[in-house]
Amino acid sequence: MSTPFNALRTPLLAALASLAFAVGAQTTAPASPTAKDKTAMEAAFSRADSNADGKLSKEEAARMPAISAKFDELDANKDGFLTMEEFAVGFMAAT
Repeated sequence: MSTPFNALRTPLLAALASLAFAVGAQTTAPASPTAKDKTAMEAAFSRADSNADGKLSKEEAARMPAISAKFDELDANKDGFLTMEEFAVGFMAAT
């Protein structure tokens, strides 16, 4: 026997799944940096990159507590260094 709830269950579940996906996409998509943000980010990266090799080691990142605390999470390719792209994710989250 079909109940009114059963008739609404499938569309309701579909709507909830769509909403969950949309909310997840909004919370995980990084904000696009403004020109001012990009300049500040590049300057911070350059200051921290003491050996000027274009990447940050854990020791170099230790100068920035917000980046240092999430170093392993930000190191997407798990090579022990942060590239500018990996650093940018943490920098934008901290600002």
